[in-house]
Amino acid sequence: MATTTATITLSSSDLTGDALALSTTAALTKAGTLTGLTQTTGVGRKTTSATAQYTLFDGDAYANGSHKV
Repeated sequence: MATTTATITLSSSDLTGDALALSTTAALTKAGTLTGLTQTTGVGRKTTSATAQYTLFDGDAYANGSHKV
């Protein structure tokens, strides 16, 4: 069984005036299974000039299955 592991790390020595270090890891699986992902795509980007609250992805648009952001 294939496994897919995603890790994200965010660190800064002065982002909030204090040192910041966050890290998390998650096992990604196909919807309703324990099987790792077999189809993935590269990095996606969204650019905005909005200064108010902004929705990156509307979950209702992805109601069929399991999706990772």
